[in-house]
Amino acid sequence: MSLGSPIPTNLTPPMQIRSSEISRCGTDSCEGECGQEGCEPIPVVDILDNGIPFVTIHPDYDYNAGGYSNKVGGMDVLSAAYATTDGLGVGVTLGDMFQKCTGAEAWYSYHSGDFTVRCPAYPRMQFAFAAAAFVGDDGILGMSDGDRLPQSTLDMNGRIIKVSIY
Repeated sequence: MSLGSPIPTNLTPPMQIRSSEISRCGTDSCEGECGQEGCEPIPVVDILDNGIPFVTIHPDYDYNAGGYSNKVGGMDVLSAAYATTDGLGVGVTLGDMFQKCTGAEAWYSYHSGDFTVRCPAYPRMQFAFAAAAFVGDDGILGMSDGDRLPQSTLDMNGRIIKVSIY
């Protein structure tokens, strides 16, 4: 499975597919109540192994058709079973990320509330880590969509919890 490929519809057990929705309500891109224009739920497809989600697929939005397609637009990898060729993925410590990935930078997004590491070797990936791994002063977390975080503000034993591919 890759970006732009058809979303799988049949898998061999114990693999399963579960369709669901996520909501943008209350995010910066959609303030206010669910159901208002622009706040419709966003479809997602979870791939499960023995009932445990390990990949969430975000369908591609087809602007010409005005809706979501059956093609993969992005993925969130939630399992340590999948990693890059140099071992970067879910479960890796922040210390390992910075050691293995030259030029890696940690970021905080005010809009999404996400803490991520971006690695120049993988420009279409973001490696998310839990907010608890941020040990700096909250005052440095700005109101922009991309505040770089100094490594000194991170617990290097914190772990990657999700890898987003887009």
